[in-house]
Amino acid sequence: MMAGAPLSRFRYFTQRRDYLKWMHEPDCQTARRAVELPLTQALERGSSPQFFCQAHQGIGRLVHSQSALTPSGYYWRESGACDDCGAITRIRLAAEWFHRAAANTAEPRVYLTEQLTPLYRVLRRSFPNIVGSEFTPSLLEQAKASAKLMAYLLDPTAMIRHEDVCKLSFPDQSFDLLGSFDVLEHVPDYTKALGEFHRVLRDGGQVLLTAPFLNASPTTLVRARIEGGNLVHIEPPEYHGNPTIPGDGVLCFYHFGWELLDALRKAGFRSVAMLDAWGEETALFGDQNAIVATR
Repeated sequence: MMAGAPLSRFRYFTQRRDYLKWMHEPDCQTARRAVELPLTQALERGSSPQFFCQAHQGIGRLVHSQSALTPSGYYWRESGACDDCGAITRIRLAAEWFHRAAANTAEPRVYLTEQLTPLYRVLRRSFPNIVGSEFTPSLLEQAKASAKLMAYLLDPTAMIRHEDVCKLSFPDQSFDLLGSFDVLEHVPDYTKALGEFHRVLRDGGQVLLTAPFLNASPTTLVRARIEGGNLVHIEPPEYHGNPTIPGDGVLCFYHFGWELLDALRKAGFRSVAMLDAWGEETALFGDQNAIVATR
């Protein structure tokens, strides 16, 4: 991490009630929106505010996204791209967390459950020991995805690594840090994936997770399940885009509630918490969340 670089404000919550209390505090919502409103108005007028981008570790300018304008306010999670590296808000949050978590580790071993993404592209500049992967069910799909990766990274040696998060091929305690972003909701038995994440992390290693999260709900909404080998829809089918699977994308099985944190604890993790991040100088706006757990 660049010395003297501005940092976002990270707050960690182990209990749902504490998090919800904070979300209703004036220092949270009122103060944040007071900063964000004139900034979003400037973006709409064509201005491009400057900020410190934690993804490429340098100065960038915000790029306005018309699709981020919603009746409930500016949707920052999938917008707020940096004009230099293209990293949107959620990617810049993940990048900052990795840089901060790795600060006291020499040559940290990092694993991402993605490879054809801007986050993998920016993090490989900072972490030479990074390993990424994608789920590619066939050798043909793996070859096609590898061709896309070569072009995306401008690296003729780049290859897609296939991994199933429920049965990772890595030895025990292979990594210092692990990131999985918007993957768990597509895994019917996500508790197996959590067990694998725990297995491949060293003692003291940390995982950062994101997934569709109902931040006020103690329980998880199950949208679909596998029963007797058959797919059963409980809610209307919801599909998310995937860079290695063409068409409609992949089915979403869950919108998680706070019991996801309990599932991490049952998998053996300690210090499991919800991360709330915001920063004016780093342009982490909105209410950005992730889950952090330590083995």
